[in-house]
Amino acid sequence: MIETELLKKYIAGDASQEEKEIVQLWLEADKKNMKEYMAMRTLYDITLANLQETNVKSIIKKPAQYYLREVLKIAAVALIAFGASYTLFLYVWGKKQEDPVMQSLFVPAGQRVELTLADGTVVWLNAQTTFKFPNKFDKNSREVYLLNGEAYFNVAKNKDCKFTVNTPFYDINVLGTEFNVLAYGKTKCFETSLLEGSIELVSKNKEEKLHLVPGQHVAMKDNSLKLEKLPHQDYFLWKEGILCFDDERVEDILNKLSIVYDMDIQNYNKSIVNNTIRCKFHIKEGVEQAMKVLKIKTGLQYKIYEDSNLITIW
Repeated sequence: MIETELLKKYIAGDASQEEKEIVQLWLEADKKNMKEYMAMRTLYDITLANLQETNVKSIIKKPAQYYLREVLKIAAVALIAFGASYTLFLYVWGKKQEDPVMQSLFVPAGQRVELTLADGTVVWLNAQTTFKFPNKFDKNSREVYLLNGEAYFNVAKNKDCKFTVNTPFYDINVLGTEFNVLAYGKTKCFETSLLEGSIELVSKNKEEKLHLVPGQHVAMKDNSLKLEKLPHQDYFLWKEGILCFDDERVEDILNKLSIVYDMDIQNYNKSIVNNTIRCKFHIKEGVEQAMKVLKIKTGLQYKIYEDSNLITIW
């Protein structure tokens, strides 16, 4: 059992590198640990979202930690799951349980989360993903928000109530289907792949619409959508903790590793960027193992600076 104070420091972003490694090992040791972490993380994110302050730094330093500390005093009594953490949050904030409440989840670097929504829709969230969803949906619509990151959806069918995924780039409307969405704002990267059913992409100004059928993949290039070949099926194994690349450019692989592990990767070896290789990485093995594989495949040299989350390649 991990110390509550250490987990609180990790969630608040105040943990040292050594403490981060302790928490990471604890998370990997048991699925129950990840559920406990995500429940506490949910409390933290919702608390931040509801505090009416304008200075984000002051929120993190004072009110958020205060409310987090008070909530976790209750939460630490038992192994909490999402339902329990939500009930505790409602108690703290004095909201009525019958009112829909938006919840927010953030998936830390090197992790992934599986989540079942109120309607039975199953969502897998990749590393560095921020996802907002209500505790329950109304009768006429089901809306969730992929604020940043990558998610795989298996949407519960309901012909009378469409399901909408809002992203910073496009919104996706669907009645019941299975698809993958990547929308990382930092890299301005957006793409979606449709495996089953049908979806409609709608631009924020509602002027651009695009219907996809199974087997289609679309990506944003130069601020417009381009139909491309559907990625190989192993591309979606990130749900199971495996990153798979099939004849993909080294530069694209490095960009993906940078996102998943929250590392700044600076490549000074320009001779390898357009080389295409095949490789697989188990996410939990960490970025260093991935770099060792790339070294064997390409001959690159690298150095990892953990204190500054930096990797240099030459």
